[in-house]
Amino acid sequence: MNDFIITSFAIATVSMTITKSSLFKNYRNSIKISFIKKLFNCPYCLNHWLAFPCIIRFSAIEVIALVSLSSIISLPILIFLEKLDA
Repeated sequence: MNDFIITSFAIATVSMTITKSSLFKNYRNSIKISFIKKLFNCPYCLNHWLAFPCIIRFSAIEVIALVSLSSIISLPILIFLEKLDA
């Protein structure tokens, strides 16, 4: 169970870093393919792709739960970042 929670935190953290941090801003803006551009600007979408390789360690149902939990973890971070921008 601890592996599951730690993995969901890791997915949420990596997803938020890639989609919202200034570190990847130039990269996100330089993407030309619309599908990939949307993927790298949406933390929820990226959660799915980051959780997919975890199917090796967890079952398919657990990976779906992993995406859900990492999205729940990402929500307060998104709210906090929006308040910082305002």
